[in-house]
Parts: sequence; structure tokens; C-alpha cells
Amino acid sequence: MALISKSIRVAFPLGALAAAALAPASARADFFDDARKTFTTDIPHFFQDDVPCAFGGKPTSGTKASCNQASQPVKPAPKVEPAPPPPPSPPPSTDQ
Repeated sequence: MALISKSIRVAFPLGALAAAALAPASARADFFDDARKTFTTDIPHFFQDDVPCAFGGKPTSGTKASCNQASQPVKPAPKVEPAPPPPPSPPPSTDQ
């Protein structure tokens, strides 16, 4: 009984490592590229731009000139035609 328990404890981690090794390399690369971008760009800009602007300061990262400047260009809102007016209600009947 103890032999089966030991073999399961050894087999499970080996199976997990084998499954991780079989994962597509591109999926692993994308994850690490996104994680690297988060730690090298997104988090520092948050603390250098967004936090000072929230408390009335000036951005310090050099990527934004002022707090009012958007980091991404804003697209204009799509033109939407107004809905047609509802049809007139029928006149009340005068039958009594």
C-alpha cells in the first residue's frame, strides 16, 4: 500500500512537468512578454503619471506632458442618426 502511495506522489509531479513541457512555446512566450511589459511599462507609468495627477501633481515619467493629456488618442464618437418619432396615437372614439 505504501509503495502505491509513493509512486503516486512521484508520478503526479512528473506528469505535471511533462504537460507543461508539451505546452506550445508561443503561448508561454506571449505570457512572459505580457508580464514583462506589465512590470517594465504599465506599473511604472501608473506610479509616475496617474498617481501624481490624482493628487494635483505633474507626471514624472516624461511620456505625458500634462495630467490633462490622454495617453491614447481619443476616437471621435460614431455618428448616430436620431430615432424616428413614434407614430401618432389614434384619435379617441366618440361613440357612446
